[in-house]
Amino acid sequence: MDAQQKEKWQKAQGLSMSADLNLITAAKQQLLFLASVDRYRCLYDGPALQRAIYRYEQCWLPLLAEHTVWGNAKFQLVVPLDCEWIWHCHRLNPVQYGKDCKKIYGRILDASFVESSIKGTDRKQTQEIWKYSYPEEPYELDLSHSVSGNSARMILKSILKIEYDLTEAVRRQSSFFHQVSRPCMFDDRFLKGAEERYKGFLYLIKKNRDNSVNCFSVPTYDIDLMWHSHQLQPVAYRRDMLNLLGKVLAHDDTESDRSKGKKLDLGFTETKRQWEDTYGRRYWRAGAMYRGDAPSSAPVAPLALESSDGEDSDCAHGPLLQSGEDSNCVRETLFQSNKDRYQTPVKIVEVLLEVVGIRNIPNDQKGNLSVRFYRDNCPRMEAKKVEITSESQSKPIASFRCTATGNFIFELRSRSSRNVEKTSKVLGQVSIPMHTLLDSTTLSVENWFPLSRNGQPAGSNRISMHIAVSTTPTTAAYMLWSVRSHSSERKFQKMELIRRIKRATTVTRFFDHDDKEVFTVKTRLTGKPYTGSLLRSEEVTVRSSPEKRRIVTVYERNPNKSRSSGEAVATAEELITVGGTAQWALMNYFCNLLIRNIDNFIKEEPIFELRGNLGSPLRLLSGKKLQYEVECANPEIEHEFVTLIRYTPEVPFGQATALFNWKSGTVEVTAQESVLLVAFLSEVISASLRRHHKRLKYTSSLEAEAKKVFPTGSDASHGTRVNGSDQQIKGGGNGRRGGYGNSRSVGRAGGSGFSGTKASRAELALVLMGIDDERYVGGGCEGGCGA
Repeated sequence: MDAQQKEKWQKAQGLSMSADLNLITAAKQQLLFLASVDRYRCLYDGPALQRAIYRYEQCWLPLLAEHTVWGNAKFQLVVPLDCEWIWHCHRLNPVQYGKDCKKIYGRILDASFVESSIKGTDRKQTQEIWKYSYPEEPYELDLSHSVSGNSARMILKSILKIEYDLTEAVRRQSSFFHQVSRPCMFDDRFLKGAEERYKGFLYLIKKNRDNSVNCFSVPTYDIDLMWHSHQLQPVAYRRDMLNLLGKVLAHDDTESDRSKGKKLDLGFTETKRQWEDTYGRRYWRAGAMYRGDAPSSAPVAPLALESSDGEDSDCAHGPLLQSGEDSNCVRETLFQSNKDRYQTPVKIVEVLLEVVGIRNIPNDQKGNLSVRFYRDNCPRMEAKKVEITSESQSKPIASFRCTATGNFIFELRSRSSRNVEKTSKVLGQVSIPMHTLLDSTTLSVENWFPLSRNGQPAGSNRISMHIAVSTTPTTAAYMLWSVRSHSSERKFQKMELIRRIKRATTVTRFFDHDDKEVFTVKTRLTGKPYTGSLLRSEEVTVRSSPEKRRIVTVYERNPNKSRSSGEAVATAEELITVGGTAQWALMNYFCNLLIRNIDNFIKEEPIFELRGNLGSPLRLLSGKKLQYEVECANPEIEHEFVTLIRYTPEVPFGQATALFNWKSGTVEVTAQESVLLVAFLSEVISASLRRHHKRLKYTSSLEAEAKKVFPTGSDASHGTRVNGSDQQIKGGGNGRRGGYGNSRSVGRAGGSGFSGTKASRAELALVLMGIDDERYVGGGCEGGCGA
């Protein structure tokens, strides 16, 4: 920023605003209000929205006008939530709001004498005058249940006077909360910077107006939050805009097409250019940029558990499965007492970074320039590189996350076009401490930094880089990674591994981000058949099964006893796996987990049903959902993930609180979820799906091979039995007519019906029939005898 640019920035900060207007406080209140509205998404569309518009126009505005007829009020009115939402959207078009108010009431209705519905202010006086004025209309609507539009009465009584299309206004504003619902938006330093940038935005508009420059100015979301907060005080906003511009600045939110070359894209590009030319600062900012469309909605919360006779269970916390003896009701919510025991908050920063320019490069060192940057003492952050070319009009902006410690190291490298080996030469480097960014009043740094280089003479024109870095601090999700007994271990000796394997079929260890072991999970087999009853009238039925059942036990690691597994904190018992369904009893039969489609989950998503006293309702969904959702994800990788969604009064439409990969054993948990519960579910689901995963992949490969060996319509596709040396096996489905094998050569199937085919291909007939049991062993010879 040169002297002229600095002067313009100071002029922008000197713009006068209404003395009684605190934009930072107003922005925080707006965010809380938008979060309250988002809990009742029926206000975004449908009958509830139409009812709210009717109440706003026919009840709230007349009440407000009457209460403030002399420009004053005896007490603060408290606006109902549904009316406040419509009023909010109406005021965000200040020009049209002013026209509608003047047309109907002769003046602009201000918000100075109104309290928001979320403040908890005593609303008794408002309720009394509402009831007196509108005895047939309730003061507040129960938005947690379906709201009738009462369309017949509304049509008869409502005389539309407001010209503005409030339904469309609500539709456009309903996505704004997703863009600003970030932790940084409540940080005073971030909001202070947003207020300064808003004034810089208004100064640019004033400058364009004075110079007769036509530009569709597009704000970033931190600026837009401040702009909204200003407009929500319509009288103050009108006064400030008339003083600054001589007119009320319109807020056009009708443009939503972000495609290249469209009005929104061209406007943002031009606003960015003007901003950087005028102030010498980057227009982008971490935490303030477009974050994509809102994720798809989660399924509705699961219904309350019902008893087997169709009535609500008297024992809401009682056992879901009977283990052979009576059990009392569980009064304590499972996994909640130790919810935060394992979580250690990790402070991280979201970073946007741009290398803006380079100066003082000697002629003999000019070439293809690039900047390599990385964090010191951070092996998990890979070094990144950006190319610096004078021909490029737009410079790449790096975006990443890292822990909030250490230093950023920038290396300037040069590679001559004549360099055959394409090795680069380091011209110098610069270090920017992380605390410099976090201690900044705006959480950003932009400056020219001289490069340090060994052997550079003192006092010479040193090479400098213009670097812009913007950060937003946040708390990282809690991460776990696991190591199974057949994997390479860390920090444990081989004898310890052997000792544990003797006592368990599988041993899995979960480690946190500090490589500290948190849980040890043991999975063992039991041949004892389950004889109890399943969860009420489920689709699966108990029958004798040749396969052993698995029991999973989670132990909390004791750091003081290196050779001890610790205390058992969670248990799961596999009851039955038959057809495409597995059923597990968790926590001594007080929880139940059903997993469906496990026999074909590669093609069809597995369905999880978890029931029990686990606090607020939750769902397990296959794949990455909500904030974890990835566009155009690879289906083969997507089915390895499971998302846990919680439904709470604060977030009734569901919030993803955990994501885990049942195949790799990685777990990510937010602060709102139990780490133990997620690690436990990850291992139980993994126990069911991993075994079927190998079988499904093997079957798929055999099916592909079968198409080559037995073309569709061939005689081999109609076989009825496969004969082995000692027994007969009836075929079906895709079975082939096999031949007679050699009893001295033992294989898993009889000889193939395809003459000259080896025994490995002869397995096709048996496996594709769905027979995968070592009891069915017949003779097989390499040649086979075609039938």
